[in-house]
Amino acid sequence: MANYYASARSNYFKVKNQDAFVQWVDSLSDCEAWTEGDRVGFCSNGGNCAGWPSMRLNEATDEYEDLDILQELSQHLAVGEVAVLMESGAEKLRYITGIANAVNHKGEVVHVSIDEIYQRAFEQFGVMPTHAQY
Repeated sequence: MANYYASARSNYFKVKNQDAFVQWVDSLSDCEAWTEGDRVGFCSNGGNCAGWPSMRLNEATDEYEDLDILQELSQHLAVGEVAVLMESGAEKLRYITGIANAVNHKGEVVHVSIDEIYQRAFEQFGVMPTHAQY
């Protein structure tokens, strides 16, 4: 069985409080924040196969809890800002994935996956292609 390895990063965006944002990112497993002037960004930097974390360790109970990274991130965004989180990865050549999520300061989310190509190809060409996986 192969492991899934991914790369994940965000765009740069403005937050209400840079110190609070950096502290929040530090609470996420294997994530790192950056600052560039009045904007910030962050990435998943290598642990847990480098995708965006979906769980967080509760140190009081020593149990992992579900994490909604987009909703938590939205609480840090300045009014009018949009954060984009991208991830791409593969499990050897069994399958290759790519996703992008955008979230605004209101917690509204837009999701795009490269798997959407199959439906779009069907709609455009009238043929459902086989999946690029084994």
